Amino acid sequence: MASSDPKTAMNTRQRQIKTESVRLSDVKARTTTAYVDLITGTGAPSGGYGRDAGATLLYFRQDASTVATAVYVSVDGGTGWTAMDPAALSGLDINGTELILDADADTSITADTDDEIDIRVAGADDFKILANIFRALSGSVVETNTINETTAGSGVTIDSLLVKDGQAQGTDITDPGDAGAIAVTRSGSVSLVTAGPAETRTLAIPTAIGQVITLFLQTDGGDCAITVASAINVAGNTVITFDTVNERITLLAYHNGVALAWTVLANDGAALS
Repeated sequence: MASSDPKTAMNTRQRQIKTESVRLSDVKARTTTAYVDLITGTGAPSGGYGRDAGATLLYFRQDASTVATAVYVSVDGGTGWTAMDPAALSGLDINGTELILDADADTSITADTDDEIDIRVAGADDFKILANIFRALSGSVVETNTINETTAGSGVTIDSLLVKDGQAQGTDITDPGDAGAIAVTRSGSVSLVTAGPAETRTLAIPTAIGQVITLFLQTDGGDCAITVASAINVAGNTVITFDTVNERITLLAYHNGVALAWTVLANDGAALS
């Protein structure tokens, strides 16, 4: 016969609870209401099973037929229960809020700007991901042993320098036309096309040691004289003149102890003066 004494009934209820649960108390804070209880039972959970309102409860359903209904959680002592469905968790939407990754909260990932992911490490914004771009911000370094092309045959471009199969690849540099300045921002080849009897071009000093530029006369509509900003050989020549199709000269950038300069690497038919 069940006892009518409320105190006895409560003690009985508490004993029943203890046989169905494992309590993880908040020892550090030494509170009586903030703790975690692991509970087992049949059927979906309902109510708080005598727990305090501040308790976090994890309920394992003994008669669950699917993973989606096997585990439930409550963060308010059983007032509300949520099934921990793995499918629902896999579609977690944090909607632009910051995801903290470490214990001292100074490393995180956030996407509070549309179509942009910011990665913060040790309190500093180090990397940014945008559509088709992984960007290391100022002060950050990307370290890797290997950089491979993603499309066969395309090579890898680093600051406008194309590298393919262990070789730096030049690019076409546009002929600026009569009286124009030939671009010296990168290595490459200039196909000169003349339409008048005495056209001119200018070539400034190079922008980096090791830069290579090839000049050749593709279409001969008249002579073309190119004036270089500094001497290109020991003789002190600064003018390169083309008067026949396919004449060419290749110049290499070096530092002469004072400034960057061009030197003749190969010459096939161009006149120097």
